Amino acid sequence: MNEFLYMGGYAAYVWSAYGLAAAVLIGMIAHSLLWHRRLLKDLRRRSARSGIGTTATGKAPPHEADTGVRPYGTASGDPTRGEGRRESGAP
Repeated sequence: MNEFLYMGGYAAYVWSAYGLAAAVLIGMIAHSLLWHRRLLKDLRRRSARSGIGTTATGKAPPHEADTGVRPYGTASGDPTRGEGRRESGAP
């Protein structure tokens, strides 16, 4: 067992590399969890402030045209009508 832990004389380098890798992975996981919690908290706050998702008003949530908000990754305009972003070289 000592031979394994000693790593042929390179134990300081090997175990410090393992420790650094573990610390980075733990840090990334912690950062992701904290970011996710913050995002959910912000979305709940925005939803409560705007009244979206409540049935007390009896109104449907606003549509994209009302809010101007588009899903991530979509171009502006309606692609079914030929509006929005065009590829380079397109007429």
